[in-house]
Amino acid sequence: MAPPWKAESTVAQVHGPARLFRLRRPALLQAQPGRFVPLSVGMDEVDQAWSCACERNPRLFDGPLWHVAGCSRNGHGGVTLHVIESSYRFHAVRAIGVETGVRPLGVKGIVWRNDQVLIGQRSSLVHAEPNRWEFVPGGTLEPGVQPAVAVTAELREEARWMPTRTPVPTALLFDDAMCTWELIHELDATPIPTEEFKAPPIESWELRRLASVSPTEVPQRPLTRSAQLMLPLLWPRRPWSGVQSWESPGAPPGARS
Repeated sequence: MAPPWKAESTVAQVHGPARLFRLRRPALLQAQPGRFVPLSVGMDEVDQAWSCACERNPRLFDGPLWHVAGCSRNGHGGVTLHVIESSYRFHAVRAIGVETGVRPLGVKGIVWRNDQVLIGQRSSLVHAEPNRWEFVPGGTLEPGVQPAVAVTAELREEARWMPTRTPVPTALLFDDAMCTWELIHELDATPIPTEEFKAPPIESWELRRLASVSPTEVPQRPLTRSAQLMLPLLWPRRPWSGVQSWESPGAPPGARS
């Protein structure tokens, strides 16, 4: 009998090239029982690599995540993601050269304010794609948290913005640079007034700076792989946004829907 985390034959194993699936409805998460522990590498090697990663960046911490075992189309513009709980450390050790096969599920947002989109420059302290620009917010989806809720929380934490419209699921992508799956949501948002933000200032080590720019300016910056893949989603804007569409400057190399 196959282990519970092994996807069935009807599930597409698409952990190879980058992919972008446009969605007409929210993705369905089908959780498998148990916990994914990689068998291709010894735990002593993982523990040693994790200790090394934490020495490089003391801000790292372990936690639960969804490992995507596979995905399949379920018709009418939707997808089903077959997931099983695993640990962040199994993915983080890729930066040290230890491949465990874990493919985390994350969330990202395309955040609009009027006719501009929110982006952020990654700091030089992050272990992957430092100093490159990405769409903000983004983060790992923890088991038990709804994707739209996670996007809203990440937006508040990373940018101190709040949504003015409920996040709408737009796409699913596989980032072949980070080896992660990302659920993309589109939303309108605005900065939280300083007097309403009661929490103490958060020192962001992940992002160096934020910027609101026109869509045509985004491709002019050095982008992360996921941001490159998300560029086609900027054109045209959804009808409910109330913002005009732009002429697309063209999709980046490797991006496809």
